[in-house]
Amino acid sequence: QKVCGAELLYEEVIKPLGISDSRLEKIKMLAHLSDFNVSGTPYDEKLKKATEAIASYLDNTAGIQEGLLKIAMAFAKDPENFDKDNFVAERAELYESMQKKLKDELASNTYVVGNENFKAIIGFNSSGSLQSSDGCYFLLGLEKAKKEKANVAIYVKERLGSCHMRVSNENIDTLKLAQKLGGNGHPGASAFPIPKEFDLGSKDGIAKFVNFIDSMIKELYKNDDKAKIKV
Repeated sequence: QKVCGAELLYEEVIKPLGISDSRLEKIKMLAHLSDFNVSGTPYDEKLKKATEAIASYLDNTAGIQEGLLKIAMAFAKDPENFDKDNFVAERAELYESMQKKLKDELASNTYVVGNENFKAIIGFNSSGSLQSSDGCYFLLGLEKAKKEKANVAIYVKERLGSCHMRVSNENIDTLKLAQKLGGNGHPGASAFPIPKEFDLGSKDGIAKFVNFIDSMIKELYKNDDKAKIKV
């Protein structure tokens, strides 16, 4: 939970090969901040641009391999100013242009389920997909989530067939629910596929899915101990 894949590669492969330098040290640090979604750093806005550029391919994967390579090369070439790269800026702008529409749709289709140990706000997007953390933290910031004291967001990307979870309290373990439903991840950030038996194209289908998640949470997190991350 403390080290990301890029850091392992750097420490266990790159450094022993004797090819480390200050530029790669910076890339390692930025990779850690991005992978663990660390905020409150001088790099927040820069990393946001790179994340948005990558997320612009969520619903339209045309040219994705070439595009991701361009983003990675901009990052590798100049880890201080990668956000100013023309291609990164263009793709980030494309994602930003979709955000308002998708967040308006998301805010209008939310439900709060669970118990006091695992209180989740579920939100649905049918016309497109936000970046997972972007969608989840938007849900947790809604007045409805605050009023109901939701400590977990479940962001449903109908088009991609996936559900993504993030916590407002890092001690909540979402992994138990994700793995029960055929998914995986980290305790504080996990995902699972939409079960095939649910058709979310109708209000009735969404209602059945919400009730199903509600019952699953109440079954898996009956007491506070089961909701806590085991250290």
